[in-house]
Amino acid sequence: MPADRCFVILTGWVKLYRVRHSGDEAVIRMQRQGETLGVDEGMRNGRYRHHASAVSPSKVLVFPAQIMRETLEADPEFGKALLHHLFDVNDQLYDQIEALKSRKAIERLANFLQTHARTRKGKTFVTLPYDKTTLAAYLGMQPESLSRALAQLSEYGVRVTRDRMEITDINALLALTHYGKDGVGVT
Repeated sequence: MPADRCFVILTGWVKLYRVRHSGDEAVIRMQRQGETLGVDEGMRNGRYRHHASAVSPSKVLVFPAQIMRETLEADPEFGKALLHHLFDVNDQLYDQIEALKSRKAIERLANFLQTHARTRKGKTFVTLPYDKTTLAAYLGMQPESLSRALAQLSEYGVRVTRDRMEITDINALLALTHYGKDGVGVT
């Protein structure tokens, strides 16, 4: 399909995926508020390379790709900002590939929890932004593996109830991922 529109996610979560020959979905990326879809394809006047589907209630700003291309030609500062945005997205994808190739399922899940943890009233928790099947696909594992990893995390101070996880020992979780709060490796 020609990439004639670009999108900015205003609220919610959107899954980018491809459908494999088997009919299974390969989740490429989970996009959230403030992130864009179709910008690189629209900028090149190309075709969309992924499917997109909202996985939570979402609002999306849609604009013609032609307007973006015209703005790129007219405003070099816009081009620089867009290029930096695309570099950031590329860096995030490299990090995701590294995690999928070099980390165990429990480590990938622990890193996800660390990234999405919020503290309120002295409690640290994660409210899943989408269902566990989608989370498993995003983390590159089967739903059964996600269930096992969730059970194993109880040893690291994580208590699971439906779509909410309370983290009672954030330091144990950080030690499991070998990354500090800023995402830099701890040695």
